[in-house]
Amino acid sequence: MMDDPSFLISHIRNSFITSDDTGMCEIIIENDEFDRDKRKALRQDSSIKEQGGSDFSDTELSNSYDILPDMGYGHRLRSNTAQRLERMKKDKRSQRKVKNIPWREPPVDYTGDDKSHLFEKKDLSGSDISHPEETKSNVSALSMQLEGFSNHLVNPFLEYSKFDGRACLGSTKKIDIFLTMAPQEERGYPLTVIVVSNARIQDLIGLICWQYTTENREPKLKENIETYCLHIAEDDGEVDMDFPSLDNREPVSKFGFSKLALVEKEPPPQSPNKSALVVTVIASLDNREPVSKFGFSKLALVEKEPPPQSPNKSALVVTVFVPNRGFNKFQVASMNTTVGEIMQRVIKRRKIKLRPGQQYNLEKQSEPGTTLDLDTTLVSLDTMEFCLIRENSIRGEREDSEEGDTSTMAASLTSHQYRSYMVSMVHKLRANTDVQLGISGEKIEIDPVATKGSVKFLRQKPTTHDLDSIASCDKIEDKSSGKSLFSLTYVSDKDQYKHLEFEAESDVAKEIIRKVNSILELRLSPVRKEYVAIKERKMLKKQESLRFS
Repeated sequence: MMDDPSFLISHIRNSFITSDDTGMCEIIIENDEFDRDKRKALRQDSSIKEQGGSDFSDTELSNSYDILPDMGYGHRLRSNTAQRLERMKKDKRSQRKVKNIPWREPPVDYTGDDKSHLFEKKDLSGSDISHPEETKSNVSALSMQLEGFSNHLVNPFLEYSKFDGRACLGSTKKIDIFLTMAPQEERGYPLTVIVVSNARIQDLIGLICWQYTTENREPKLKENIETYCLHIAEDDGEVDMDFPSLDNREPVSKFGFSKLALVEKEPPPQSPNKSALVVTVIASLDNREPVSKFGFSKLALVEKEPPPQSPNKSALVVTVFVPNRGFNKFQVASMNTTVGEIMQRVIKRRKIKLRPGQQYNLEKQSEPGTTLDLDTTLVSLDTMEFCLIRENSIRGEREDSEEGDTSTMAASLTSHQYRSYMVSMVHKLRANTDVQLGISGEKIEIDPVATKGSVKFLRQKPTTHDLDSIASCDKIEDKSSGKSLFSLTYVSDKDQYKHLEFEAESDVAKEIIRKVNSILELRLSPVRKEYVAIKERKMLKKQESLRFS
């Protein structure tokens, strides 16, 4: 068997494979055997046989496995002795950084007097009294800063700073706040406040007071926020006192106003023991009216306020009476204000619509029939009470608008009662649909009237709209057929304004418009407020564009 070359070669190959821990010999030998079998098959096909009984020649070269640079071989591993010597060198280098100091007993014993020069005692008793300047110099810088900070004003409204939306990532609202307690020259410049949407009106008042105090504004505010309230304000900062202040319990997100005014509440009466306390809420009764006109069983006799005797006071209040419609009070900046400016403010506050050829004048309240020049200033007059009169009329006459107001008042008293109307609903792409329009103080119902021959999928579906989602009801046009078109504006689920158009007899359309608007004025929902505010802003922009053009 030792003479068999095949056995010897196989034995040598197996010895290499079993003694090699790397497994490299096995890969090389397997490739060599594959090549050898391949050549043997080729030689058998060509009927060529090697001499000596061997199927191949030992002198044939075998392919070796390619050696790659990243195989990790070719470097001789360090022996254990070399590694041990390397560790000994590192230990010696680390020992050089360590210094051993032996403990030795002192040759001489030190006494207490000898040790006194090491830890000398200092006399601290009475140092703050005898040397106050030295004590002050020993105070640390931190103590001095803390002492100085304690002298600063602590903001009493700090708890409301959490409602500041300037550093908030959620939903916020930006509001301009006019400060009525500020000096006269600063009242036209509002304080911009950004509040989180989930805050209440009371929290907004506290946030305004906190920001006001933080900015060191003057004069100082009272520490009780119950002293202040928020009113609706115009773009120029004028406070609209005709409407009550915002309810402190309501959320800020309920209101759509972008401009408000912080007003200090009037203090309660200091003498509650008076026999009679009269608070004027509405205008006094007209002296020229018959007693039978009024149904009141209890009245109060009140002394009229005399005109201001010292017109040089800082607060100048002008009172303008409107016959049969009460009065308005205005605060003016100076006595150089003209009569024309006062009249324009009254017309704006009353929202009086001037018809073509119609004009108003001002008279002294004490001198009926004497028209004042519009360029006359208050300093040249001896009164602060005036009366607004329509041209070519006297104080005893009732104006057409007054009659309209009376009918509006009568309609508002019965507006919440349910009533239905037969109208036609206007569609753009198909014929009009007869519907029954039911209006009450809570909702508006649209019920289609069934007709024969109508296509089923084109029939109008019954719908209901809550009154809080209704923004307005306006007339579109009057037709020559005696009918009128009117539109009902409402807010959809996607917070978008949409319109429903109806056609009815002119008298019916007027009654529907009057009834719906009376309910909206009484309810004064957030949708209605926002719609009116947008409409007023558009009107102001249109007036400004016409003025500049």
